[in-house]
Amino acid sequence: MLRFLLTLGVVAGTIAANASAQAVEQIRQRPAFELALGGFITDNDATIRFDSAALGRGTQLDFAEDLGFDPSKTVTRVDAIARLGTSGRHRLDGSYFRLSRASTTTLEETIQFGDQVFTYSADVDSQFRLAITKLNYTYVFSRGPSHEIGASVGVFVADVDLGLTAATLNLSEREAVTLPLPTFGLRGQAEISDRLTLKASTDLFFIETDDSDGSLVDLRLSAEYALTDNVALGTGYYFVTTDLEYTGSRDTLSLGYDYSGLVVFLNFRM
Repeated sequence: MLRFLLTLGVVAGTIAANASAQAVEQIRQRPAFELALGGFITDNDATIRFDSAALGRGTQLDFAEDLGFDPSKTVTRVDAIARLGTSGRHRLDGSYFRLSRASTTTLEETIQFGDQVFTYSADVDSQFRLAITKLNYTYVFSRGPSHEIGASVGVFVADVDLGLTAATLNLSEREAVTLPLPTFGLRGQAEISDRLTLKASTDLFFIETDDSDGSLVDLRLSAEYALTDNVALGTGYYFVTTDLEYTGSRDTLSLGYDYSGLVVFLNFRM
């Protein structure tokens, strides 16, 4: 009986060791680097207010209703993952996209934007640019042959540029600001099969200081189907809502910006 128990223990230990080795081996087979390039079909809802030290509180402007911007546009989006070392515990996540829009509209009311007042019925040309750059470090605290889940910290950089021009009134005003926002969140993925992978992430940000006040929620869910060992076709849904107020040396910029939509992409795995 003792010999049987010892033999059973050795067999069980060998099976467990082999299973553990296989799990680690599968984890290590995850790509060291991934680069996803795709088209992001955005649906935007934005408001902006630009206060002036001389004129006081500016007019709250809706991008679609007041400035005539099209709320939908397709842009290029880039996402990347880099796994560091051999432990499978450390990774860097990054993404970038840029949204540029222009419009011409006839004002239906008098508005104040910064130090300028644009009167009712004036024809106003508007230019808007938003560039979003994200970089996160993720520590994977749970991993297995078919999943990994990690906690992340990082930075969300919003580069905002808005200009209004009324040529007939000889008026022009522009505000450009770069807001680096610290974030924390979760990231995870699950391999449903050899070819199908689901990924999800969330980033959050809340701050209240003397010159900044706001919040950010960034959610992503995607699915990828491997066409080859190195290329996968993916689709996903992104949702971001921001509410920010930044006070500079002479003025205050208030921005409420929500965007969401589908993205279709190719993920190149190396």
